[in-house]
Formats: sequence, C-alpha cells, structure tokens
Amino acid sequence: MYICTYILLRKTYKMQRICPYTNQTFIPKRSNQKFLNSESRIAYHNAMAKKERRNKLPIFKVLKNNYNILISNLNSKSEVVRSKEFLRGAGFNFNQMTSFHQIEGTNTAVIFDLGYQKTEKGNYRILKCG
Repeated sequence: MYICTYILLRKTYKMQRICPYTNQTFIPKRSNQKFLNSESRIAYHNAMAKKERRNKLPIFKVLKNNYNILISNLNSKSEVVRSKEFLRGAGFNFNQMTSFHQIEGTNTAVIFDLGYQKTEKGNYRILKCG
C-alpha cells in the first residue's frame, strides 16, 4: 500500500508506504522496498507459509495414511490384490490420490509412487509405479 505525503525535507517528494506485516508507515530506502525491515519481511513470509501448510495438512494426512496402507500391503512384492472392504477396513480413503496414470492400458490412481487399479472382480490391484 502506498500513502502519498509531502514531506519538505530538502525540498524532495517522499512517498510513504505501509508495511504489510506491522501496518506501520515508513519511508522506503529503495524503490522496491515493501516491508519496514528484514525482520518484518521474514516474519510475514513465515506466517504466510505456515498458513499455507495448515491449509494443506488435512489432505496430506489422508494421503500419508493411504500411502502407509498401500506400502504395508505391498511389503517387498511388486504388486498385490486386495478387496475393497479390506482396504476400507484399514482406513483407506478412495477419494484422495495425487494423480492418474495409464498403466498397461488401465487407469491407475496414484499416491506418490504407488498405484491402485480396480480389477474385473471388484478388487484392487496395488502396484509400484516408479
């Protein structure tokens, strides 16, 4: 935000700005200065990053839980078949995944590097994608 004021210091025009973090007015030392000082700049960006992490946390918890369920079922195998009821009973949420891929001509829901495909019998094939 900018506040235009006339300050008669050596007959120059000074533009005041408002710090987005502290809401204090200041006269910038550089033309692109937005914050009162470096502490305000760092605190502002830390607060914004914390807010963004807090917003993503519920989704990440579900993804992490799904990933742990898939990895615990795979053990050291490259693929395994489990029923939908088994996965639901373990706490798996079928609504959250990171992406979709075509693997062997079948749509595969992927969570990080693990995928699951619905088979013809209604079970789910869990496999490593990467």
